[in-house]
Amino acid sequence: MTNHQLLNALYELANLFFILFALMQIWALSAWPPKTITKNYPPKIRLLFAWPFGTAWLENIREADIPALENYQRRSRIGIYLGAFGALLFLLSLLGQ
Repeated sequence: MTNHQLLNALYELANLFFILFALMQIWALSAWPPKTITKNYPPKIRLLFAWPFGTAWLENIREADIPALENYQRRSRIGIYLGAFGALLFLLSLLGQ
């Protein structure tokens, strides 16, 4: 494989990683709770449960809303971890060349 072919393959791989990363983020953000849940809380509380780490928001949330908010947090954490892992794998593949 020549350098030109290798470079083209890396560009295609980079595009694939970008598309997969974008799809993961769309998947994670699509778990955002519906407005029927979020409109009941002040902006400060919404910022707390929008952050994918921590449980400080649990004190101020009704029991019925917790599963939807935990689902959002879980999916956003998965998106963050997979995105970081994919970027790390891509950088390691560049260093190995």
